[in-house]
Formats: sequence, C-alpha cells, structure tokens
Amino acid sequence: MDRRQRWLWLGLIGWCGLLVLLSYSAVLRLPLIADDWNQLPYAASRTVTEIWQGVDSPAFYRPLAYTVWKALYVLLGRHDEIALHALNMALHFFNSLMVGWLACRLWASSQDEHRLNWRRCYLSAGLFLLFPFSYGGVAWIAAMMHPLVVTLILLSVMSYVRARETGAQRWFVLSLILATLSPFAHEIGVLAGPLIIAVELTQPRANLPAAEPAWRRLGRAALWLVPILIWWLSYHLAAAAQVNSMALNDGKTLWRNSVYFLQGPAYPLTWLGTWLSIHLAVDNVLMAVVLSVVALAGAALVQWRSPADRRAWLPWIWIGLASAPTILFLIYRYVSGAPRLLMLMSVGAVWLWTDVVVRLADWGRTTLTRRRLLQGTAITLTTVLLIQNVAFIRDRLRTWELGGSAIRQFVEQTLAANAHGQPAVFINLPAWIAPNQDVFPVGQDGAVFMSAYYPLPWIVDAYTGQAGRTASLKNEAIRSEVPYYVGLRDSTTDWPSLAKSGGQIFVTTYTPDKVIVRPVGALGEPKPSTQPIARFDDNVTLLDAAATMTASGLQVSFLWQVNKPPPDDVTIFVHVLDANGQLIAQADGDPLAGSYPFSQWPKDLIVRDVRSLDAKGSGLSVQVGVYNRSSGERLKATSGEGASFAVNAVPIVVH
Repeated sequence: MDRRQRWLWLGLIGWCGLLVLLSYSAVLRLPLIADDWNQLPYAASRTVTEIWQGVDSPAFYRPLAYTVWKALYVLLGRHDEIALHALNMALHFFNSLMVGWLACRLWASSQDEHRLNWRRCYLSAGLFLLFPFSYGGVAWIAAMMHPLVVTLILLSVMSYVRARETGAQRWFVLSLILATLSPFAHEIGVLAGPLIIAVELTQPRANLPAAEPAWRRLGRAALWLVPILIWWLSYHLAAAAQVNSMALNDGKTLWRNSVYFLQGPAYPLTWLGTWLSIHLAVDNVLMAVVLSVVALAGAALVQWRSPADRRAWLPWIWIGLASAPTILFLIYRYVSGAPRLLMLMSVGAVWLWTDVVVRLADWGRTTLTRRRLLQGTAITLTTVLLIQNVAFIRDRLRTWELGGSAIRQFVEQTLAANAHGQPAVFINLPAWIAPNQDVFPVGQDGAVFMSAYYPLPWIVDAYTGQAGRTASLKNEAIRSEVPYYVGLRDSTTDWPSLAKSGGQIFVTTYTPDKVIVRPVGALGEPKPSTQPIARFDDNVTLLDAAATMTASGLQVSFLWQVNKPPPDDVTIFVHVLDANGQLIAQADGDPLAGSYPFSQWPKDLIVRDVRSLDAKGSGLSVQVGVYNRSSGERLKATSGEGASFAVNAVPIVVH
C-alpha cells in the first residue's frame, strides 16, 4: 500500500468517525432500557455452557450475543451502560468501514489496488452509517445482536473476497468460521452463505485472479451453506427451541411486511411519505407502495441506461435475501415497530444508491457542461440525503433521551426511598414514547421504555443486583399535552393498598423538552406530637406545614389527615402572595399532584402533600385552605385552639 492509499484509508476512518459522532453521540447518555433488564441479567447469571445450551433463554437462541455480554460483565464487574452502548456504536462504525471496503473491492475496475473505486467506498460507508432505519439497533443495548450479526457476515464476505483475490486458503477457512458463528449471534446469520454465493455470481470474470470454471467457483461457494445445517442442528438441540417456532405468514401479513421492507431500500424517496399522505389525503400504505416503486424503478432505469455489468445485480439480490426471512416468518406487529430488522438489508440498499449516484455522475462525459450538471445534481442529492438522515437519527434519539431520563430518575428515586425504609410509588411512568408524526409512511417510530410486562423491580435489579421496592400507578387525568406521544405504564397497585402499606409518591411530568420525575408526597406518615395547625369543618385536619424557598422556586409541604371523607368536589387551594398581599402564584388541586382526592381517603390516613411553585422573591407568604370545587365556597378553617382564620385561609411562613 503506497502513501496515497494509506491516507485514503485513514480518511475513510475519519469520515465514518465524524458521522458516527455527529449522529449517534447521544447514545452514550442513554441508560439500560426495556429488554436490557431481562437479557443482561440472564447473560450475567448463566455460565457460558448454559448460555450455549439455551437454558432458560429469555426469548431467542442467540448464545454468541449473550456470551459477549457475559464477557463484558466479567471484565467490568457490572452492567456498564456506557461500555455497552459504546460496543453498539463501535460495531456500527466498524460495519460502515467494511461496507466501504467491499464497495471498493467489488466494484474495482481491476485487482490493482490503485484502481479501487474510492467514490463508492466513501459514499457507501457514509450512507450505511446514516441509514435511517438502523437507529434502534445502535441505540438499544439489547439490539446489539443486529450490528453483531452484520459484523460477522461482512467479515465473512470480506475474508472470502480476500481468499478469492489471493488464493490463500487461510482466508477461506476464516470466512467459513465466521459464517458458522453468524447465526449464533442472530438467526438471520444463516444468510452468510447465500450472500457469499450472490457475491460470487455477480462478479465479472475480468475481476477474478485467474480463469476458473463457473461450476467450480459455485461449488466452492456452496460450502458456505454448511453453517446453516450446523446452526439448525444446534438450535433444535438447545432448550430455547422448545419455546420458539417458525410458521410461514399468511397472505395479509406477507403483504404488510413486504410494504414495510420495500420502503427501506427506497428511503431516499419514502421519507417524504407521511408528509405527502397528509397533504394529499392518500392512504399511508398506498403512498409507501407508490413512492417505493417510483424510487426503485428510477434506480433500475439509471442502471439499465448506463454501462453496467453483472455487479449491478448484487444490491438487488442482497436486499431480497436479507429481507426474505423477516417477511416470511415474523408477525407484522413486531416488524412494524422494529426498524433495526432492516440493518442487514441496508448494506444492499446503500450499495444500490451508491451505484445510482456514481452512474449519474458519470453520465454524459462527452460534454463538459452535461458532465458538470450531472455531477452537481448527484452531489446535491447526496448531501441533502445525508443531512436529512443525520437530522432524522438525532430527532429519534431525542425520544430515547426523554425516556432514558425517566428511567434514570426512577432508579435514583427508588433507591433513595428504599434507603429510608419506604417503597417508591410512581404515577404516570412512560411505557413508551413516540414522535407525534412518523416520517416514513408505514411502521411505528419511538421506543418502549417501561412497559408493564417488565416488572419495575427488574430495573433496579439490573443496576444494583437487588430488586427494589417499587410500584406504579396510572392517572390519565393529570397529564398535560406535549408535542409527542406517551403511553403510560399501567398500574401495578391501587390507592387502597397503598393507604395500608404506605410509601413515597412520585409523579412524572412531561414537558416539550424534558421528562421530570418529582416527589409529591408520602402515604402513612407518622402523626406529629404537636398541636394541629388547622381543622377544616369536621372533615380534614392540617397537621403540619412548611414553605421553603429553593433554587428552583418555592416548595410547600403539608401533612393532611382525613377525619371523615368529604364530598368528591372538595379540594385544596394554595396561594402565594407577594409583600403587598397580591396573588402571584397558586397550586390548587387534589393532594399528590391531583391524583388522590380527599374523598377516596380512608379515615385517619395521614398523607404528606408536596407542591412546587414558580415563585421567587422576598416578602412572600403562603395561604392554604380547603374549598368546594363546584361552588367555590371554602370550608371553615379553625386553629387547634378553635380560633377562626380570616377568609378561611391558613397562613404559612416562607423560610
């Protein structure tokens, strides 16, 4: 390799490194999410032998992926979220380099390294790294098997190409070993052999190191089908095979899966699908089909109208092979919410569009004006596509950051509450979060975070090794509108049970740019020995109160007891007055962020109710009372000694 070649390869590494940091740096800030809480502890708690036997496998027989997690856990002594996320990013980065290397080699004008196609190399690597449907496979730790299987397949193909170029048997052996390992990372790895055969079939004879009969080349490549048999036998001998079975989909599911996958290789055009569907009032599925057909027909036309050899077929065959297992065997409900399934297919997709761009740029070389026009068009379209992909990935990762923030706060608040000997109860945790509008016309963006089929103690256990004492409640009535969709986690307990067991209460608040899990009080508090501050008729007693100015604003805390449950529409008012007695802020509503009305309390229950107000300054005072929401009439407020409070409002000093 001469100096120029070395700098070009270093430039490719820098180019891919820049793109991965520009688009995926937010991944390193994400916590463990959803399946991570199940699959990572499984890998850590099993021996390598048990993993490869599939003993109690969480869902799939993917022992190589679990072995990688096991090795990281043993090495680091914990589930290190930064290291695990960095692994996904590193695999995706490495895969982009291999996609570029293969584009260089497979589309080289000869085996002479000086004639490698560097335009294809850089463009293929960049498009692969920014392929929009891959974001879930990079951002989600539990999806590591998707970039891992792509790594193994690409390494196997690369080794095969090197073996064919050099004739060295060691490369053939390495390729065969990698092909054998691939399906143990993810079952789609069985495609390593068929994809190598596709590479063999589509390479022009001029690019082969020596004249060799086609039957001999195909016979040799057919050896790479043996790993499929090895995996099939291993899978059916493993315990995991007892819980997983494959059945061919019916016609409706085949059609829906096909449409979803069709928009993947057509993504330079289908990313306009939802916008066009809305503005033209056209069905999303129809729009996806139309745009996909137009985009892919246009790509085929460019290839047909320009000088092309059999290599033009390779992207199409790759796309078809990589899509077939998912289309044939997986249910649509799973496929439509799992864009990471397109990660292997994306290799063929980016080779296709790289081929189209290069052919467009090379059209019309007979005239300088036409050549410049086509080159400018190709560069402009590619730049727009890359920018759009970066924006799409960053926007989708913003959704993951919102949910990840809720998970981190949940763990911190649970540990703090448990340290004080109390369980932590959370209101309106996010089961899932999704953008308010999908970009691609078919499928679902967003991510699952804290769905009910993951017990909350699992989350704490994944971080600490011990199950936390925690539960959840859902209250649709108290959440506000935000510019994204939130599915709330279902309740795992109820107020009557909590009234008996007690616990610290937290509510999840959603704003356009953040999710806040904040304390709003506690159940089953001890009764203070001091005289009550106030009584409101014969129903409610204010046992204690405090108002404190903090860096973020005013925080007030009340200790309430119900002597006799009042009517449904009786609630609390909290008013903040300035030094002149003018109302500047208020926080009216039922206790515990509006989620637990007095009317539902059992007799003698004591609850701490905490409220935060956006009020700052000196000379502030707080007034609190109880009133009828329907009539506005305040309940009579009297002190512990029986004295009446003016306007039935109890003054609280601000400290």
